Amino acid sequence: MNSFRILTALGGLMLGLRAQAQGYAPTSVIGNTILNSTLTGSTGGANADGSFSDLLSVNGTDYTVTSAGALSLPAPYTYANTGANTGVITEGAVTATLTFTSVNGGTFSAAYASGASQTGSFTLASLGVPTALNSLVQGNSLINVSDLMHLDAATSSTVGFVISGSTPVTVLVRAVGPGLSQFGVPGTLATPTLALFGPGGSAVASNTGWNGTAAVSAASSSSGAFALTAGSADSALVATLAPGAYTAQVKSTSSSDSGNVLVEVYVVP
Repeated sequence: MNSFRILTALGGLMLGLRAQAQGYAPTSVIGNTILNSTLTGSTGGANADGSFSDLLSVNGTDYTVTSAGALSLPAPYTYANTGANTGVITEGAVTATLTFTSVNGGTFSAAYASGASQTGSFTLASLGVPTALNSLVQGNSLINVSDLMHLDAATSSTVGFVISGSTPVTVLVRAVGPGLSQFGVPGTLATPTLALFGPGGSAVASNTGWNGTAAVSAASSSSGAFALTAGSADSALVATLAPGAYTAQVKSTSSSDSGNVLVEVYVVP
């Protein structure tokens, strides 16, 4: 599937549109959606039958859906609206131009740095936000939420999530500032600090600077989160939580620091 990684990102473009252009193409991507795609032309390799199925998750990571319904090969992506019926997906050195012919499908043309290319058609099927991934994650209920925000100096923001059921769940919580630069996000928060609060506002855990912690690296890999640079000022923690309502709070370590920061919560498989 590696030759098709960019096509995974086509899957969520029509779910929960933040603003619809005057046409079929969305202006932003916020959702969990299955992409079913068929190639009509390819140089540089193709699936045996020319078709494949992928999922774009709400946290900005795409996945291949295996024949058994499991998720694999996660990779980050960016999307930009370029016209009433067109958009562009970028994933590493690969770009795909999307042409929407309806609100749930159209055609694509993908170009690779190696000179290989692919063309084809795609259709989209909404899964909902964010827990509809549950049926695709073997043996676990998945909570995966994220929020990209701009924090002014001396301010904070929170993301809430709920763990249901009767058994504890291990989660990865991250506040990513400097780590966003690899995706071209400008003006990032230089020194985010993270605090996790449980039912009744009780303090559960906190972190300032993740320092390459092995537990965070392992949890990021197993949950499909993009990697953080060891020694970066991004903050992250892993905690096993009983069922209940929780909030993750992010703020700047410095009272004069401001910028963009991504707050994420993943269930660790």
